[in-house]
Amino acid sequence: MPSVADLPTSAGSAIDVPLLSRLKKEAPLNAADSDAAQELGEGITSASPSSSPSFSMSAPPRLSEALTTELAAIRAGIYKIGTPWTGPTADATHELYNATFKRLASTFSATKVVRDVRYGPAERNLLDVYLPPSSVSSGAVLVYMHGGGFFAGDKSWTEHAYSNIGSYFASNGVVTVIANYRLVPYVQYPGGGDDVGAVRAWVHQNIAKAEYGAADPSKVVLCGQSSGAAHIATNLYAAGDPSRSESPTPLPRGVVYLSAPFFFNTSIPRRAETLRAYFGTDVAEEVLPLSAAGLLKNMPEGHPTLNPLTFPTLLVVGQLDTKEITDANCLFFNTFRERSWPAGTLPTFRVINHHNHISNVLSIGTADDEQGRMLLDFIQRVTA
Repeated sequence: MPSVADLPTSAGSAIDVPLLSRLKKEAPLNAADSDAAQELGEGITSASPSSSPSFSMSAPPRLSEALTTELAAIRAGIYKIGTPWTGPTADATHELYNATFKRLASTFSATKVVRDVRYGPAERNLLDVYLPPSSVSSGAVLVYMHGGGFFAGDKSWTEHAYSNIGSYFASNGVVTVIANYRLVPYVQYPGGGDDVGAVRAWVHQNIAKAEYGAADPSKVVLCGQSSGAAHIATNLYAAGDPSRSESPTPLPRGVVYLSAPFFFNTSIPRRAETLRAYFGTDVAEEVLPLSAAGLLKNMPEGHPTLNPLTFPTLLVVGQLDTKEITDANCLFFNTFRERSWPAGTLPTFRVINHHNHISNVLSIGTADDEQGRMLLDFIQRVTA
């Protein structure tokens, strides 16, 4: 069965993957034994070559003994879960954070939120806006699209997820928009990307209003996790599909893809079922050109999203992410290198230690501040 490497393009070439094995050697994605979970203080490793755009991280805060113990227990649990990813493993990962979220509940609830703002006609076209105190507002905006495998997920997955994200960034001066989007079986390609486009349009038209934080609509950063990241890519790379039109909304300042499924392994039974529901087919030759990697490969020469110097693009995977996700991100990185301008310029590729497919987003706003600081530093840099 063909892979993304066999995708036809308008020029008749194909996506090749010469960097895949080298990238995976430079950023090994299999977990060490569970003892490694007890090692605190390790930061982020980079999977990109040294010529990648620079990316600095602020120093992590010192933790109390109690928080160090709490963090070590969570990390040990993440390593025990390992790299497989299913509904039960997602729930098990969330359970690791239950005590932490309960401890932080008052912090999360202290953030002012405008809930269930409608941005489109569909039932799930709703978003929440987390507002920073006026004294710390930077004018920047983060738009976050949740994951869920195309058929699940919510802007309020549980009582505290994803208010941890909204509260964290709002407390650091960033107006944060967390949006729902249509799920299968009630949407098909490119509907998820269209919903992202509608969110972008709403933000551009409304985020400067006082009731939504009086932020700057020219200082927007998009961030999506898993299927939410795929929908962002579907929107940003619409020009890679000749049957679609691009969003008229000005591009954001940058984009962050967290554990994005840039292409799909159609041989996985549960993946094939999802693909049939969203793309209307599980035939690789029909699905893969519409994946993010396929759209990227077919983007017009010189498109603004292909210049990482003026449109910063950050890829993040967990050290314990799934093989399908890590393979896809390595492939996307290489494809971006082939299509970028100036020629050969690179997106930033980060591997976040001690985390699986979703634990990194659950960690935002907790004592494990690596993912939160990484995103905050990116936002501050690209919106300065």
